[in-house]
Amino acid sequence: MCHQCGKQMAGRKQNYPYTQCGLSNVVLIDVLVFNCACGEIAVEIPAIATLHRFIAFELLKKPNLLSGEEVRFLRKFVGYSAVEFAEKIGKTPVSISRWEGGRMTRNADRVLRLAFFAAIIEQDAKTALGPDCNMRVDALVAFASRVRSFNLMAFLETIRDEVKRQMIKVDPLALAEFGRSEATLRGVSTTHVQ
Repeated sequence: MCHQCGKQMAGRKQNYPYTQCGLSNVVLIDVLVFNCACGEIAVEIPAIATLHRFIAFELLKKPNLLSGEEVRFLRKFVGYSAVEFAEKIGKTPVSISRWEGGRMTRNADRVLRLAFFAAIIEQDAKTALGPDCNMRVDALVAFASRVRSFNLMAFLETIRDEVKRQMIKVDPLALAEFGRSEATLRGVSTTHVQ
């Protein structure tokens, strides 16, 4: 049902440029998009938290300098205001504004990636340990495996010193696999019905 005119909307699977996340280079592949005759569009986006984690990891792995909009996405993803993030990494809000405005250097890119990576690890560790810090061994093992599998220092050496937009195509199968590993990380069991 359309929120604008109240009429029934027709839905079909198609690729959708997901600009609502704040990035102009993310395309959701084969998602259900509802179109109304009045021009209103609604998209069915399942597992949005997992989708945003997937995007964050794709950004951290990209081989070029982060763009301003990518820095802003990552900062918001880890849950910091510009002032809080500046305090966290020992910089001024002016520096954050400069980076989010697109003025990026090699050293700033490396510092930001390390800071975002550390913030994600901190969030994941808190999740794995749970609110009462009751250790769930399987979740912690999955977390340690993910950290160990990503050689951050070696990767940082390979990043090219240019800002270049890289299209992020979110394939449903890749997102589903990422979601399964996230569920393991968070100690959530999934049941498959055959």
